[in-house]
Amino acid sequence: MLVFLCSCGNSSTKAVIQNYPIHYYVMHANTYQNGCIYTTITESGTNIAHFVDYETLQSVPLCNKPNCTHSNESCLSYQCVSTSALPVIYQDQIYWFETDSQIVEEKDGKSTDYQFDTTCYYANLKTGEKKVFVKIPDVSMKDAVEMVIADDILYVIGCDQAYQTENGAWMEISCCGDQYLYAINLKTAEVKNYGLINDAPTAYYNWTLDYAMFFNVQLTGIYQNKLYFSYRYVDKKSDLTDYFSHVDFDDPNWSLADVDASVPWNRINKCLNLKTGEIEISDLPIAEIIGDGDYVYYDGTFCVMDQDGNVARSPGIVRDSYHNQTFVNGKFWKGSQNVCFDPKTGEDIPLAAQYQGKDITVLDLYKGNYIIQYYGENDDNVEYRFESVPEDKLLAA
Repeated sequence: MLVFLCSCGNSSTKAVIQNYPIHYYVMHANTYQNGCIYTTITESGTNIAHFVDYETLQSVPLCNKPNCTHSNESCLSYQCVSTSALPVIYQDQIYWFETDSQIVEEKDGKSTDYQFDTTCYYANLKTGEKKVFVKIPDVSMKDAVEMVIADDILYVIGCDQAYQTENGAWMEISCCGDQYLYAINLKTAEVKNYGLINDAPTAYYNWTLDYAMFFNVQLTGIYQNKLYFSYRYVDKKSDLTDYFSHVDFDDPNWSLADVDASVPWNRINKCLNLKTGEIEISDLPIAEIIGDGDYVYYDGTFCVMDQDGNVARSPGIVRDSYHNQTFVNGKFWKGSQNVCFDPKTGEDIPLAAQYQGKDITVLDLYKGNYIIQYYGENDDNVEYRFESVPEDKLLAA
């Protein structure tokens, strides 16, 4: 399988983008066996998608056109992220979602219904030709930031993310509202809706009170042949309004962990049994991330549960407001705290001095080296830096 990615000049580079058999895709670690996709902002203010090759650490736009400006719909690297949060590559094709929304019904001069319609597009990375893959009515998927692909099936959360205020106006809030689990067969384009996930009677408080930035259904990966996802809700409006009316978001000591501790959440953990096709309530703690088949959860510190159910607990890594945590090569990495946890030894291991304070993301292990990503010094949050680092250089002695 050959994919041609062209830089802005006349030269071109070839890349073979290889999928993992089962994989969790997320915005901060959209990874493949030999590279990753990430998004940058150009000088003109447009988003474009790049692919960085682990072998060379060379980064090029996901574009097949020499001398392209990457600034309009004629460019694949522009198209796939202009309205979609997370494009994914599978078997030489890149897939992304675009969503339209409109008021569709009115009564007595007032709107009564608001509808979303999503189109999943795909394009061959060699030709750049964009085509409709499948249309999915009644939900938005353009803001999905977590996906799982296993056995040719893409799992994603679709949202009916609009609500009507008391004055009749409609509001759209990203990744909220009634949320449904969808399975899209990337071979046949068959779509299956597994039904409403956040089905608690008071779950709607989470978005009608304008606090939806914290409360989307979280898709976390596959453990023991089950796909896990979770959500949380409160029983009374005051459980949210009391907290948010007093919190100071500018306080340097405030973090998302404070929301977890201070709001009386009900937490629901669910899973799709991939053998039976049924959704089940799980009694496992809610997963933060699932990687290498291990289940990472949080109950005051981070814990790692292996395939046999054995649990190892980090001595000191706690939640913070950063989400660039990953699980790579059997270790839990928390770059924002300059540390990783090794469940085999039960130790928190600090990063080497030269990587302290860089807020690194450990993306992958490639040919024995860790692929890390961070913003370089003096950067204006435009370009990422990538390095290939052996473990004895990445971790403190």
